[in-house]
Amino acid sequence: MGSACVRVWTDFRGDITPTVTTLAEGTIDADGSFCAMTRLPALAPGTYNVRMVGTHVNGSTLQLTSQITIGGVGEFTSIGDNIPVIR
Repeated sequence: MGSACVRVWTDFRGDITPTVTTLAEGTIDADGSFCAMTRLPALAPGTYNVRMVGTHVNGSTLQLTSQITIGGVGEFTSIGDNIPVIR
C-alpha cells in the first residue's frame, strides 16, 4: 500500500475492529509506502473494519478504513474500498 498523502519516515499501525486487534506496525518508507502481511485472527460472521492509522503529509492523523464482511463459514463475502479520514 502506498500513498502520496502519507508522511515518509513516520510510524503506522494496522488493526481490525470492533475488537481492536493490532495486525501490523511499522514505518512508512521513503516513497510513502509500507508492506505488512499478517494472518487475520479467526473471525466470527459479521462486519469488521480493517484500518491503517498513520500521519498525513500535513502532520494530521490519517486513517484509511476498509470494511470487510465475513460469511457463515469464515469466508470473505465483501471487501470495501479504502475510505480516508484526515483528523
